[in-house]
Amino acid sequence: MKLKSFYFGAIAMIIFSCATDNEDINEPQQTISANFTIIGADVDTVYEFSYDGASDTGVTNNLTAELGVSPNFLTLRQLDELISFYSFSNNSFSLAQKNVENGNTNNFTNFYSNEPSRSIVWGINNTTNAFLGYFPNSDTRDFAVLDIQLSNLESRDVTIAADIDAVFQPLLFGNSIFISFRDMQDNYKLIVYDTASKTVGPLLNFDKTPISIFIDSNSNLAVVRDGTNVTLERYNANTLSLIDSRPIATSRVRFNPGVVEGVVLSDNRLYYAVSFAQPALFSEIPAIYDFENQENNILSIENIVAAIETEQQTDIFITGVSFSESQRIFVVAYTILTGDNLGGVVQISVEGELLSNTTLPFEPVFIVQD
Repeated sequence: MKLKSFYFGAIAMIIFSCATDNEDINEPQQTISANFTIIGADVDTVYEFSYDGASDTGVTNNLTAELGVSPNFLTLRQLDELISFYSFSNNSFSLAQKNVENGNTNNFTNFYSNEPSRSIVWGINNTTNAFLGYFPNSDTRDFAVLDIQLSNLESRDVTIAADIDAVFQPLLFGNSIFISFRDMQDNYKLIVYDTASKTVGPLLNFDKTPISIFIDSNSNLAVVRDGTNVTLERYNANTLSLIDSRPIATSRVRFNPGVVEGVVLSDNRLYYAVSFAQPALFSEIPAIYDFENQENNILSIENIVAAIETEQQTDIFITGVSFSESQRIFVVAYTILTGDNLGGVVQISVEGELLSNTTLPFEPVFIVQD
């Protein structure tokens, strides 16, 4: 889960329970810690930390020295193994990239100079182009995308839709950028920009129902409709034709409009983070919703948090939750509330078992999805 958005010592194992209507989850058991990569920052530096579960060791890279990126970057995007930092300085946008698997880097310094005619809302990219979503600074509420080829900085403007009240964070999958928005009549809609053909594709209208989107394990577009009755719909990601619609029999499965980070839909189960209105003991915690029996299992993490706080002798605050489908574990990032820019990461099995706790000399800001 991304912890920053565009406008963002060992502990003994503790066995604990799940909050659920039925405690039998029937999940394959995970007993050892897995691998993960975290992006973190303190007041001066951005870091990459890669943890190897088999050896219980981690390697830290200084990304400020390696890429020139500062902790006040605008946002961080991930496309497979490629992470991309967007920064703004001296009226220009810059893009710094690293492949976390092979270590290759790229820098596109000042690839776009801001113009008064455009009000940039978000940025996203593939390996060849950057796409800046913007509103023209005029009396209209049209929304457009500035498509910039990074190799030569040639660009084109493509109008996406008219009469837009609000636009949400985009989702890039294959050659498609899925853009969800609310129009001036309070209707929630989703439209596609094809990055290959440079055309605007199908439009879905969800009327007054807010929507959240992500890609499921079968490469379908998943849409959570947050209406009176919450439903999950799956669409073919290429044609936007409806595959199926399933009710969600709990009010806990609710997300903010736009892209949902760190969530996985696989084998009739939704692995996600339950959010809590603040002030609360937790901001979000791992959960599993089973569509087959319509049970919602919320992992009870009070014992884990209490053990960490005892070790650190101070409070912690959970800042992000992400599920690794390949390793079948939840990765949970937290900040140590001392004001010293410290934090850590815990790994939790789907059975509710603490697998590892790794403290860090900086605050986690981004969980790299594997």
